[in-house]
Amino acid sequence: MCGEREDKPQNFDKSLSFLDIEAVGKILNARNLCSLIFYIILFVLFTTFMIYEIYMTINNYLTSPISTSYKIVSKDTARLPQILLCHSNVVTRSFLNTNSSDFRKAENLRNLYFGENERFSVTVDDHLTAKDMQNLYQEMALSTSVFYLVCQMRTDAFHMIPCKNITKEVFDPNYGRCHIVDVGEMEQQTPAQGLLLILNIKGSEYPNETGSAITPTYHGLNVGFGQIIDPTNMNEFVLVRPGQYVRINLYESRLNFISVDSSYFQQLCSSTDDINFDFLAANYSSKACRLECRLKTIADACNCTLPYDSVYFKDGVLDKHPFCSPKRMTECGRKSIARNKDELSRCSAKCQMACTAKRYSYSVSGMPLHAAGFPFMPDNETTLNDLIYMQIAYPQLEYTLFDQSPSMQLDDVVSNVGGQVGLWLGLSMMAIIQVPLVLCSTALWWCYSKRQGSKN
Repeated sequence: MCGEREDKPQNFDKSLSFLDIEAVGKILNARNLCSLIFYIILFVLFTTFMIYEIYMTINNYLTSPISTSYKIVSKDTARLPQILLCHSNVVTRSFLNTNSSDFRKAENLRNLYFGENERFSVTVDDHLTAKDMQNLYQEMALSTSVFYLVCQMRTDAFHMIPCKNITKEVFDPNYGRCHIVDVGEMEQQTPAQGLLLILNIKGSEYPNETGSAITPTYHGLNVGFGQIIDPTNMNEFVLVRPGQYVRINLYESRLNFISVDSSYFQQLCSSTDDINFDFLAANYSSKACRLECRLKTIADACNCTLPYDSVYFKDGVLDKHPFCSPKRMTECGRKSIARNKDELSRCSAKCQMACTAKRYSYSVSGMPLHAAGFPFMPDNETTLNDLIYMQIAYPQLEYTLFDQSPSMQLDDVVSNVGGQVGLWLGLSMMAIIQVPLVLCSTALWWCYSKRQGSKN
């Protein structure tokens, strides 16, 4: 019975009390001091190796859990990303000369909604709305019919496209009116031949008031790229000089990250399949997520939203949360951000990088335009220095794939540790050194015996 004391079993297998380590047996069976020392040295040496290898296996599993593979994938066709074009000049000289007061009002509202200064007076602009501000920036910018001269796409052949069919005007808080160029389903089929744009930035319309904040600091065009353009693409631009033939070579990268959160290693990412924005019609990114947090904070507190262009919002959002009026923005919008800083910080802290993403890098090269190549200008005021002849294409129809996977699973750790222990118990590692030593000793002994025999 379990509760009663029983005599010690007589048939207990004593072999279970012993751990058979061949190395110890070799040491105990050594016949002379040299062999004993030799086996002890090997035993200590390979015990150290075993402990080190087990430590490195476990350490790599804990501190380096990610393996990244890199490969280039070719394809038959390639789709160009959306292209964001923003003129460096917010307001034309002709508009400023006739409607300078409207420009000041629009600028005041833009600073109210998107600036850093929290002190604004809305009495001057009470009669203006956020939509009025957007319309003013559309009016004060260079006319679209003047800006676009030629739009051409190379698919199986060269196709002239009406520029209005592939472009969309959007309001940008930093640059006023910008343009999104989207060729849609048309795909590049020939390396280095994609979209051709001939643009007229019309330098004569630049304000020239020295030292004025109205006057732009540079003469040119801002060009950005994105799978889907959203407000966070504002500052990701390449600067293009006028009066040049410019080639922009695009390189697409696809990245697959894995999320790891441990005390030894941390790389957090969010699966794009699990996240849907309530406000933005944008692909997930950490920057878009932080903007979503800001929009949500203002909408919850004030029941209105910041006046980004309507194209950036999901359907129905502006019906439920219209643009904040200037008065509402002053009395509620800015105060809600200041009042809910902790909540906004907690929301932003959850905005990790996307586990799956597309990125576009680029190289830019250019040469001055040759006057003989443009014998006819669109008007008498346009010069060669106003034109940008820009070609955007993939130099090769391929993309780079960066794929992450666990560098070692738990069963790999168990297997590696078990292998090291097995080598140590069986003295297999010692045999690797012992066997060549025995062979060399035998060969030397045979040569020595043969020489002694020949002398006799």
